[in-house]
Amino acid sequence: MKSHQKFRENFIALLKPAQQSSKILNMDIPCFAKKKKDKYEKKNGDPDKYLCMYGYGFQTLHTGASESLYRTVNALLLAELTNRSGEYTILDLGCGVGRTLYDCAPLYPNSLFVGTDLSKRMLSYARKMLRGKKPFTQDVTFTGIGKVTLSPKYVNNVILAQGSALRLPFQDEVFDVLINTYLIDRVSDPSIAIKEMARVLKRNGIVIFTDPLNGEKVSFWNKYPKREQMIQDFKANKFLVEEWFDGMIFRQMKDVRGNYSDWNTLVIKARKK
Repeated sequence: MKSHQKFRENFIALLKPAQQSSKILNMDIPCFAKKKKDKYEKKNGDPDKYLCMYGYGFQTLHTGASESLYRTVNALLLAELTNRSGEYTILDLGCGVGRTLYDCAPLYPNSLFVGTDLSKRMLSYARKMLRGKKPFTQDVTFTGIGKVTLSPKYVNNVILAQGSALRLPFQDEVFDVLINTYLIDRVSDPSIAIKEMARVLKRNGIVIFTDPLNGEKVSFWNKYPKREQMIQDFKANKFLVEEWFDGMIFRQMKDVRGNYSDWNTLVIKARKK
């Protein structure tokens, strides 16, 4: 089995020449984009909820509220990676707290899984779940739930990096699979993000896309008034849409009272021509 250091060397080889540096070998989470202060960097906020209640709620609260999203993504990914002894390269773009990496990377120990996110706090939580050896306690008292215990995995073949979906630090056509979960409506220009996905994917590689299309700006609704416009963006970037469905509910529990938000999710599996 390859060492974590060897996977890190493989990760460096995926980067654009200007980004490659031996220093990355010793970096915990290398950074390739300017950090910004937003709700995904806030303590006692969204990152804590994603860690304790959404991403890993199945083990902390024994609730399946969020499992429709993660298990759908897992199923689509695992159906594509048929050779468990193969050496794939998988990019989880907007990996958040690392749930898909947590589930799938241990099943393919010879493959390199790369998780990127713009939020350093989300990545720090992903690191705790993917490089930890002992259960740890996280305090979400601000939700009324109190303290919960999480069980990490020590996953050898995952590299985490901070970066922007609009300017990925990777060379052209280096990934076999790209996962994009709940990200596209949070970037300033979804079209550029989709172009970047197409650029870094190998020919015949696939993208697994999920999003509620919940735009917070008028410009988003003007560009994507219907789901068909998002599907068309993939087709315009040399993707063959093999499968799609809408209306999958992703439920986010808010607090100890059981209040929640339901997100109406579009799912697309597309292959680069």
